Amino acid sequence: YALTGGRGYAADGTGMVIVNASCTFQIPLVYPGTVEVRMALSHPGRTSVMAHYEMRKDGRCHAEGASKVVWIELASGRPTPLPEAIAAPLRALAPAAG
Repeated sequence: YALTGGRGYAADGTGMVIVNASCTFQIPLVYPGTVEVRMALSHPGRTSVMAHYEMRKDGRCHAEGASKVVWIELASGRPTPLPEAIAAPLRALAPAAG
């Protein structure tokens, strides 16, 4: 979102969509409370990247989740390559898949 100037899509008519999301709750979370959400991105593919999440409270992991984010052409809905501004830093940080 921040990489698209807060619009959720890029000026060139492309943007990201979540195509799959999951969450496994291990310990109940009760309202009210403060929860820390940690997010990490995996090594990028050509058009997508996996995001991994942890929800923590009081130093314990209460839930883990993941989502697959795909970059698309908004007009057609078809996948398009991740912008280099997004893919390059992820490739530099993540070990090569394999």
